[in-house]
Amino acid sequence: MKDSEIRNEPVLTAKEVGKLIRIPLSSVYNLAKKGKLRGVRLGKHWRFLESEIRGYLRGLIGAPDGTAEPRERRHHP
Repeated sequence: MKDSEIRNEPVLTAKEVGKLIRIPLSSVYNLAKKGKLRGVRLGKHWRFLESEIRGYLRGLIGAPDGTAEPRERRHHP
């Protein structure tokens, strides 16, 4: 993503992400800490690009077995 695209990209707080995808705030933090939701931690605060959150949801919708992990991030033994 180019710098100019990032500047125009909506940045969401953890609370806004929770509202957007209708999950508890604690789940947003847990998913972010596990690296399943891509975001950045600035001190105590998390920030997320809206396009990353929407991409995460698209991955979930495309998962054939309905698991909570996007297809490209699942690990099989």
